[in-house]
Amino acid sequence: IAPLEDTLKKVEMDGKEVENVSFYTMIMADEYDGEIYPYNSHYIRLNDLAALASGTDAKFNVEYGEKDGKKTITLTTGEDYKVDEEKDLVERDRVDSFEPVEDVTYIIDGEELEKPLDALKFGDDYYLQLGSIRRALKGIYHTDLIEEEGQESLFRFYPFASDIPVKTLDEFKELIKGNEYTVTFATGTWCYWCHQEYERGHVQEFVKYAKDHDVKLINIMED
Repeated sequence: IAPLEDTLKKVEMDGKEVENVSFYTMIMADEYDGEIYPYNSHYIRLNDLAALASGTDAKFNVEYGEKDGKKTITLTTGEDYKVDEEKDLVERDRVDSFEPVEDVTYIIDGEELEKPLDALKFGDDYYLQLGSIRRALKGIYHTDLIEEEGQESLFRFYPFASDIPVKTLDEFKELIKGNEYTVTFATGTWCYWCHQEYERGHVQEFVKYAKDHDVKLINIMED
């Protein structure tokens, strides 16, 4: 595990560019059948993500505290985060040293997580792996990673506040029993046409239609 050279990427939230969102892209590796397979994993500064989502349907608050002698990070969805203009979404120097976060209890909407999130600490700041924090927040935003000339260059975030977040496909199947109609929509960060669905506003239009016509939105958080 090691950080790549780039620490800042171009970022959009719901079609609007946002500057100075701090990322670290880490090169990781898995071993399978004697072979090593490297891949990139992206970590975003937690407070920058909260600032990015502030004022949107994906908003959530971040609070740091302590419980039973252990550090806590409390995330509350639907609650606005007060942006610190001196610390959030500002230019910052690259930090080359980091450490895994193992001594923190995460509390999401009042419930303690059984397993810790995938997080690293650079200096005094907590950076959360994008997929890990998205699942913890019950999928309140969707992310597209765009490549140009073979290089990862743009993260697009779209607010997606579903009515019913579920964690597994089995939960989803149980939930839709008896439904007259169920529409499913799947996306992948690698899929060009999935990017187009968001870029052209089709998904956002459907979400608005659903909310205006008493259609329940279910978000399945299974990889």
